[in-house]
Order: sequence, then C-alpha cells, then structure tokens
Amino acid sequence: MVISEDGAITYANSEAAAEFGKGEPLVGTRFWQHFGEDEDERYDTHFNKPLVTGRRHRFDFHDSSRGKWYEIRAYRTRGGVLTLFTDTTTTRLEAAEAVRQQRLEGLGLLARGFAHDFNNHLTTLTGNISLARENRPDDSELQDMLKEAQTAAARATGLVQQLMTFARGGRPIRERSRVTDLIRRVLTEHRIQHPEIRYQFQGAETDLVANVDPSQVTRLIENLVSNSAASMTNGGVLIMRCSKVTPEEVMTIRGSHTPADEDHLLIEVIDTGHGMSDADLECVFEPYFTTRKENNATGIGLTVCESIAKAHSGFIHLQSKEGKGTIATFCAPLGRGRDSSGDDPDAPLAYPNFDIPNLTAKPLVAKGEEPILVGTRILILEDDAPIRRLMAATLRRAGHEVVETKEGRETIEVYRESMENNSKFHLLICDLTIENGMGGVETMRQLVQMDPDILAIVSSGYSDAPAMSSPASFGFRGVLPKPYAPSELRAAVHRMLSAHHIIP
Repeated sequence: MVISEDGAITYANSEAAAEFGKGEPLVGTRFWQHFGEDEDERYDTHFNKPLVTGRRHRFDFHDSSRGKWYEIRAYRTRGGVLTLFTDTTTTRLEAAEAVRQQRLEGLGLLARGFAHDFNNHLTTLTGNISLARENRPDDSELQDMLKEAQTAAARATGLVQQLMTFARGGRPIRERSRVTDLIRRVLTEHRIQHPEIRYQFQGAETDLVANVDPSQVTRLIENLVSNSAASMTNGGVLIMRCSKVTPEEVMTIRGSHTPADEDHLLIEVIDTGHGMSDADLECVFEPYFTTRKENNATGIGLTVCESIAKAHSGFIHLQSKEGKGTIATFCAPLGRGRDSSGDDPDAPLAYPNFDIPNLTAKPLVAKGEEPILVGTRILILEDDAPIRRLMAATLRRAGHEVVETKEGRETIEVYRESMENNSKFHLLICDLTIENGMGGVETMRQLVQMDPDILAIVSSGYSDAPAMSSPASFGFRGVLPKPYAPSELRAAVHRMLSAHHIIP
C-alpha cells in the first residue's frame, strides 16, 4: 500500500485489499481505520520514519484486530510512504514454541535428577511413618501427629509427581484402566473439600476402558478439577463428561491435531467460574504462569496436563470467557491394543493403589505374635540403605524370607547360589539406578540368561525410564514406582505371587 503524508491510502494491490479491506475498496480511506484503536499510537512513528530520514525502515507490526504479525518494509516515495506487508505470524509462533520447548526440556532435565533423589527420601519417610502407625495403633495422640506428617508427605509426593512430568521422555506406564473410576475418585475427594460447589458427572459409557497411565491421567483430572474449583470462589457448578469419540469427531474439536486411526477417550471439565481473558488463554500452558492468588499456586498444573496429554498422543484444549466459565478438554487414543507391559488386553483390569501414601493399613501380625512364614523367598536389589532396610522389614512382617543386596553383581551371585542350592528365590525386587555399580537393567539381562523363568518387579524414582514404561522388554513382570508406602509394597508382592500361583 501507499500511504499519503496525511494518512490516506492512495494505492493498494489486490493482496492488500483481500487482507485488510474486508471486500471494500481501500483507496481513499484512512489507513488507521482498518486496524485496532491502539495501533496508531504504537506504530505511527514507524510508518512515518522514512518521511523523516529518507531511508528504508523495517519493523514488526502486530495487528491486534486480526491477531497477526507482519514484517513491514517502508520506503519514502512520491506523495507518501510505500509499505510492503509480509505475514510472519506462523514463523513467530513456531519460534515461540521452539523457545518454549527448550525451556520445558531444561526444566525436565532439572526435575528428573531432583525428583529421583527426592522420591527415594519420600519412600523412606512415608514408609517409616506407616510402620510407626502400625506399631502404635492405640496411641491416639501419636496417630494424630503421624497423620499430620502423612499429609505433608502426601503433598510433597504430589509436587514431585508434578515435576517428574517435565522429565524428558515422560513415557506413560500404561494399564487397562476404567476411566470412570478415576474420575469418580477425584470428584468424591473434591465434594468433601468444596461443599459449596455442585459436582455432576455425565458418563456416556460407565465401563469405558482405556490403555493409559492411571496415575498420570488421575493427576491430569485432579489438576483440571482443582483449577475449576479455584475459579468458583463463591460456589458454582462443575460438570465432568467422559465418552468415546471417533477420529473424525476429534478433528472437529481441534482441527490442527492429526488423530490416530482409532477411537479416542474424551474427558471434559466444565465450570461456571470467572473464566479467563484471551491474553491469559495464550499463556496458560507456560510454566509458572497462574491467575490464582493463593500462596500454594505453582503455575505448573496446566503445563503438567499438557505434558501428560502429549505423552498419551493426545492434547488439552481450553475454551473460556471472562465471567462465563471455562471448558477444558482432554482427548487421547483409547489404546485398545496390547499394553506396554505385554499383558493380554483381555486380562482382568488392574486397579492400582492410588493412596499415596496409604498409611492406614492394619498390621498383618498382632502385637506379640510371630509372623506365619509362607515359605516365599524374596531377593532385594537396592543401593539406598534406608529404603533397603524398610523393604526388608515390611516384607518380613508379611511373613516372607528376605535377602538384601546393594549392587547388581552381588545380586547375580546370590541368585546363582540359590539355584545351585535348590532354594531359588520366588521373587526379585530390583532398583534401576545403582550408584557406582551394576544397575537393574544389566543385572536383569544376566539373570534372565541364567533363569528365563525369573520373576521380578522393577522399581525406580525415574518414572520415565524405558524399563518402567515397558517392563516386559527388559524381563520384568511388574512395576513399583517410587515413592510407595509399605502397604503398596506388600500389595504388589502379593499380587505378583498370587498371579503366578506361588501363594494362594
């Protein structure tokens, strides 16, 4: 376009007319009438600069009325300024996304190392609290104090799990999970915490099953519901919907997404809260961005949701209007095929223990009585001494014979001796990361060569480790993520031994 010195358009080519004219002629109109109210104050000096200097001037121009960015090259010409517009919106968005992904990757690397060590400490902390409660069930004052410690440990566990979602890789540990059960559990907890909010659940299929990581999806649901509850400070209505949709229907929800060629899981969280502005909507997935005023608002909840959705080959989509409310949508493939652990997809559903930590289990042995040995021998590989002692104490209380090792070569030697003495271990619980020693993967590789029928559970604070998301590929039969409570350890061992008919 050519803009005269008094701000009128004296020439516009067909591309300019199509972009800015809305089907009406541009020539003879005022230039700034085609843009937002503030644009003239912000950019008028730039457009007029060639008139002052006589030289070409290049600058970036944001057209707020259209939501676009342009690179402007302005030249002095007879009667005004010749302006060349180049749409750079896509390039700028791609560059911004690349920077964002670099930030997330850096956060992920930091979180991964931090969370692994912290998970080890939390395992020791929650485990010893649990054993203390089991030892003194009749001491109400002590139980109250330990319950406070339990609550703090649970909050710390939740924060670490949030951080771990940033970890590079972030592969889900998939299980065939009944999604409606996950949703109902979260809603039940929130109904107690927020009686001023009316919760509704609309499930098209009450038995909808998806091959997902139940812990991650529960975390996603919890974050979305928490955000909605926080937006309804004076009460309101929160509606959750869960259904199965086709790939074609997924495209109508988010046209920029290319769905897998299978049915998808759709979860919607709808609230009547204060909503968000368009500017806030553009930033909600940025780490540490938050519109909440509470001291405990971290600003990573939706970033975690987005990471979980992407790890499940899906997406999170938000729609919001200020003063009206928000609709948060999670969509991902159902994953009807074989899961990452290699188990039969028609096998009974797995229902993991979501109480983290579960510190209310009753002792398996009454005070003053000896445990009834069931004849099972369990070998432990764990280099962290407090965790190793906690595991051994927990399993011995359940009646198992336990042998502890702290390095992979020692584990292999102990296992070899047990085979030679015709007293083979029934189960191995194997940590992945051994500092200054042979780790779980290499140890398991050698043990499988020695005994193809070895029964082993892999445990780690690195939830994104390949052996945790695909245990069967490394010879393991089960997964036990850290941190865990003694009740979860006992339950995992019992399920494994029962499934393989070692105990009734």
